[in-house]
Amino acid sequence: MSSYSKSKLKAARDAIQKKDWTTAKSAASQVLEYEAENYNALVFLGLACLELGEVDDAVKTYERAINIQPANPLAQQGLSKLYERTCNYAAHRTSLLQLIKLFTASGDAQRCAESLQRLLELSRERGTRKDVIDTLSLLLPTSQCYATLCDLPHPEPTAPTASTVHQIQLALASSLPTLEEVVRLSENEEEEHVKKEVDKRRMRLGAGSVDEIHRTVRREVGEGSRLPELYGEVLNHPNASDDLRRETERKLFRLKLAALEFASKEEKGKLRDVLIEMARGQVLLGIPDELAWSVWVEWRDAGALEDYDWALLRRWRTIFPDSALGTVVKGYFLYMGIQLLEEEEEEEENGHAQEDEEDGYDILLEAAESCQNSILTHRMLAEVQRLQEDWPGLIRTSEAGLALVQRHEKQTGQSLHLVNRSLNTELATGLVHLHPPKHHPRALRLLDQVLSEDPNLVPALMGRGYIFQALGKWGEAAIVFGKVVGTEHSKREEGKKAPEKVEESEDADQPIEVVELEAREERAWCWVRNGLDEKGESGLRDSVSLWDISPHTGIQRQRARAWWRLGRCLWEVGGRYEEAYKAFITSLKRLTSFAPAFTSLGIYYSDVAQPPDPQRASKCFQKAFELDAREGDAARRLAEGFAEEGEWDLTEVVARRTIEGEGGLEQGESLVQGAVAARRHLPQNAWAWKALGAVELQRRSFAPAIQAFQIALRAEPDDAGSWLRLGEAYARSGRQVAAIKALNRAQQLDSDNWVCAFLLAEVECEIGRFDAAIAVFEDISQKRPDDAGVLSALGSAYLAYGRAQVIGGYLGRSEGSFWQALEVARRLLAGESNFRRLGWKTLCDALFELGICTSFEHTEEAYHVLREIESMLLGNEVGKGAILGSLLTTASVTKTLGEGTDGLVALKLSLLGCEHRVALTKFDNTGLSSAWFDLATGLHKLVSLLPITDNAEPYLKESLRCCKEAVKADPKDPQYWNALGVMSFEKNARLAQYAFLSAIQIDNKDPLIWTNLGLLYLFHQDTELANQAFLRAQTLDPDEPLAWVGQALLAAQNGDEADASALFEHAVVISSGSMLEASHMFATRLFNARETEQSQLRTDRLFLAFSALDRYCREQPTSSTVLHLHGLICEQLGQTDLAEGRVRDAIVLLEKEYETSEDKAIERRYAVAHSNLGRLLVVNGKYEEAIQAFGTAVNLLQGEAEDGDEEVSILQAQAALSTGLAHFLASDLEQALTVLEAAQEQVPEVYPEIKGHISLTLAKMLWALGSEEARESAKSLLLECISADPHNLAAITALASIGSLTGDTDLLTAALAEIDILPRAERAAVDPSGEVDFLLSRHHLANGDIDLAVAVAEEALSAQPYSLGARQNVARLFLMSGNSLTARDILQREGLPEDAVSRRLSALIDLALKERGELDLEEVEVNGNEGTAEDVPEARKKIDPSDDAQRAVLAAPWDTSNWGTAVLCSKA
Repeated sequence: MSSYSKSKLKAARDAIQKKDWTTAKSAASQVLEYEAENYNALVFLGLACLELGEVDDAVKTYERAINIQPANPLAQQGLSKLYERTCNYAAHRTSLLQLIKLFTASGDAQRCAESLQRLLELSRERGTRKDVIDTLSLLLPTSQCYATLCDLPHPEPTAPTASTVHQIQLALASSLPTLEEVVRLSENEEEEHVKKEVDKRRMRLGAGSVDEIHRTVRREVGEGSRLPELYGEVLNHPNASDDLRRETERKLFRLKLAALEFASKEEKGKLRDVLIEMARGQVLLGIPDELAWSVWVEWRDAGALEDYDWALLRRWRTIFPDSALGTVVKGYFLYMGIQLLEEEEEEEENGHAQEDEEDGYDILLEAAESCQNSILTHRMLAEVQRLQEDWPGLIRTSEAGLALVQRHEKQTGQSLHLVNRSLNTELATGLVHLHPPKHHPRALRLLDQVLSEDPNLVPALMGRGYIFQALGKWGEAAIVFGKVVGTEHSKREEGKKAPEKVEESEDADQPIEVVELEAREERAWCWVRNGLDEKGESGLRDSVSLWDISPHTGIQRQRARAWWRLGRCLWEVGGRYEEAYKAFITSLKRLTSFAPAFTSLGIYYSDVAQPPDPQRASKCFQKAFELDAREGDAARRLAEGFAEEGEWDLTEVVARRTIEGEGGLEQGESLVQGAVAARRHLPQNAWAWKALGAVELQRRSFAPAIQAFQIALRAEPDDAGSWLRLGEAYARSGRQVAAIKALNRAQQLDSDNWVCAFLLAEVECEIGRFDAAIAVFEDISQKRPDDAGVLSALGSAYLAYGRAQVIGGYLGRSEGSFWQALEVARRLLAGESNFRRLGWKTLCDALFELGICTSFEHTEEAYHVLREIESMLLGNEVGKGAILGSLLTTASVTKTLGEGTDGLVALKLSLLGCEHRVALTKFDNTGLSSAWFDLATGLHKLVSLLPITDNAEPYLKESLRCCKEAVKADPKDPQYWNALGVMSFEKNARLAQYAFLSAIQIDNKDPLIWTNLGLLYLFHQDTELANQAFLRAQTLDPDEPLAWVGQALLAAQNGDEADASALFEHAVVISSGSMLEASHMFATRLFNARETEQSQLRTDRLFLAFSALDRYCREQPTSSTVLHLHGLICEQLGQTDLAEGRVRDAIVLLEKEYETSEDKAIERRYAVAHSNLGRLLVVNGKYEEAIQAFGTAVNLLQGEAEDGDEEVSILQAQAALSTGLAHFLASDLEQALTVLEAAQEQVPEVYPEIKGHISLTLAKMLWALGSEEARESAKSLLLECISADPHNLAAITALASIGSLTGDTDLLTAALAEIDILPRAERAAVDPSGEVDFLLSRHHLANGDIDLAVAVAEEALSAQPYSLGARQNVARLFLMSGNSLTARDILQREGLPEDAVSRRLSALIDLALKERGELDLEEVEVNGNEGTAEDVPEARKKIDPSDDAQRAVLAAPWDTSNWGTAVLCSKA
């Protein structure tokens, strides 16, 4: 270092001592200019910058100094001071750690301790828990600085302030407190980290359950945890106390146990061995850690409970007296009679005297609830439940134990094979004995698995033997039980030879174990059931003797069972009933609650005893069934007895308990739920399921009834009665197809059962197969002619058939069905008087339905039948005139009948019959409500058929009164309330609403009621409620036409005519025209919209309206409006003859209406009808009649013309115009011109359009004359017409046509100029059909300018892109010009309309393409997806022009051009 640098450094040091920081900075800077890496200068400069507040420069300067001399602590100390002053905790902590490392490396213990003490204070004051842990860890022996710190002198307790690092000295003198603090802080840190992570991850999507998240976080934390290392240091610390060591061992054990679940397969084994060794040590030392003891006990793979260390379990109870497992052990020991304590005998006796007062089974059950995770608890409980024969509990316990074993093996990797086998054996035993043979398949799988490992395992062999017994394999069962006897006998013999066993008792003979006794008895019983009678009887007698002398306790049931089996053997072998009787009595002496013995005694008293004692037998059966619901014979006999006495509730109770006893239903389980489980096994008591099905069927619970009969049929598949009842249940539940299958099966099994055929016919009738149903009913009625039920069903079938035919529009056929129903009703009335109400009901219904007929096909026969019915009514004085009074009498009907027969007469007779039915209820109220209701609906219908001259008000009042009477008689029928609402619809809105709402309360799923309510709201302008009601009705039944009519009316009221028309059309379609109001509204809107629709779509809709109105006219031929409308629809379809007839009928009705009312509106309609009739007559060539009709119309309108009514003026002009045409067509040209000229003069100038039409027609007639003068007059007339109305396209077009025909270029040019002047929008408005554009294009074609013709057509298409006619015209022109591909682009194949013109044009385009070789396109369709032919070569389909040609023929077969195109395409 130069003298200059030394002098400057000295100056800087002096300035620093004087706190002259500016001078110090200047001097240090001068040194650095001379020596850039002078360490002391950098330190001085950093200190000066710090004091001057230049923190950033100070930091940079110190860092430069540290980089130059990393081992020198001066710069690091300065930097630490800087960070302390600027409160930069993180940097300050880092600098202190660096100082500790430097002082450790230099061996400076004092300054290292000072830095560490400052760091510890700083961490406790501002750091986190982890910072404190890391700092304290520097004081532990594992720290790198620990050796350096050990050079500090020992602390002076008497002078703690003598050292600046007294706290560090104390920590080094005794490291255990520091270690304990680190452990405590580490535990808290991990727990807090786990809690925060779990809370954070719970909010993530798809995070899983809380337990899963907790386990995942625990695993992550455990992988980096220092606690195992710290616990090890605590355990190895020489100053650790015994309590601290035990607590630390407890924590370490739990930590390792938690880590075991997440360890790898290789690590699991090592860690498991460590845990077992730790547990073993704690058990040997008697350390009271329950978890360690539990691991030592629970993790033992013992094949039987006897293999556990009883002494260890006794110690458990001593060390953990309040533990749940200790209580479980206590309960098990008490139940099994195992010694609880190992003390002197006197103390034992005193202890047992107290313990024996408690019930071990109850203790075990109660304590097991608190030991849900203990495998040993489940094993003990399972064994006790097996001995208690608690089979459901045994199954639950075994399954729970197996789940615990599986979880243990997954978590620890330890296989508990013997424990698993033991629990599987217990589970199989429970499955064998619970509701046999329900669970036998599952039990057999378990037993096969167990026996494959240990073929001589006695519990498994016994279970297999019981399964063979249930399967009826008595020989195989006897072999299995024999093997058990042999195995147990061998064990007993080995026990006799064992020295320790001989020492225990002076008597070398040991008692036979219970399992061997049971095996002997079961083997003997199998011999009996297998036909080895003598051998079996001998075996049973031996078993009886062995059971009676056995010293074992709790075997009363086995003794009673052995005696009962001996009695059964005596009963069945040789018929030794008295000896069997004595055996049954002895059985009950052994056990008074043995149910099978009571059943056998009941059979004895019922079938064998002389005389029979049914009372004692019934008591025996009741006792047997009360003791054990599995006694099927007793239950069946009880149920039969209750059924004979009419005790159906008791019959159901017996059947249900029987099913529960065999496992078909669990306690409290519904029949449908139990049926799911019952499908898995064959029921043992099919009669019980049939009884339950019959009860449920009677209660109209069809689903449970179906389930019950299905289960019964699984046991008895050839039982015709069950198939019959099953079919009935299916039919009543609405599943007709299934009902037919079931009833057909029943008929196959019992072909002579007429009830089956009857039910089958009823189902056929429900699904609409009336012909087949009627044939069956007719056949049954021939065999049982006096059966009123069959006749009633036959009549109902004819009525239903007729109604279906009416809905389908087959009115003629329906008439025949109703006459047949009427004939059946007469047969019923001629039979027994008890069933005459059925006859009257059928008769009135048939007459009511015949009311729709305006005339009868067989008039003479109808007259005689109606006359006979009239005579019947005349002969019955009961109730005559009591209700209808003067409204309708037999005399008036007789008078009407004398004038002729029609539907009105039939309806009146129906009303008289209903009046008689009401009177009959004076003696019996059966059918009163139905009679009132039929009378009300009949009167209401009568109003619509009465002549206009009759006053309908009295009939409406009476119908309303009758409907109220029906509601009073049966207020729970929604149909009556609905009818009441309809009848009070207009006059009493409150009553109507109340009636509809009452009907909805009874049946809220009837769409018709909701629709009527909506119509009521709509009628009173409440559109919101109306819409809600209509939507509800449509939701319940989307095919309810009246609901769609309501929506259509709602749309019309809102001004949406397009939607209204579409909704009316939909209503017509789904009702097949039976909804007459919908037909009328649809046809009216269709007729009014005739100018706005495309031709093919309109034609299709016209056909729909035609068929719907045709049906309307046939059902109600008295509506002049509908007749007139139907005639106009027929006219548009070209059916002019039918149209003429309909309009004539309407004129007749209008004439009658006018004569009655003399209403001006009717007169106007009459005149319009004559005008329309005249037009139709002109079309049909009846010109003279047409002229007369037009004359009538003009004369009727003559008086109204003076009022200036526009409609009258239009009608007069049309009549005059049509009259002129009629004269012209009748070759009376002069009169035609006269009429048209007069009409032209009479039309006021305010109606230029009308005047223009007449002028145009007159011009056409003049042109038709052919003379030059007439043609010039026609031109002049057209020019005058155009001058008066420049927008008269018809006149302009006619003038252009004349110019084109005569070659008058000037005239043609002038006309076309007039057309071109008109804007495109205005031209489209006045010429929606595009006739002008067609004329222009034709003109250009005639001149040979096809390009200009195409341009005109394309302009028309651009103005009306949705016009099918414009598109067809463009495509046609391109085809004519030879540009077929462009024509195809215009008229694309995809979405091609189905009208004849489009299809014909498409065929011609494809034909042209084919002829030119350009038809190389192919269609490919695979699974509904279109592609190219190259994609799927095998799916290619060539385009054939004849396809579209054939479709054109189908769309319009009357068009010869379609046939010509088809022929042309077929030849190509």
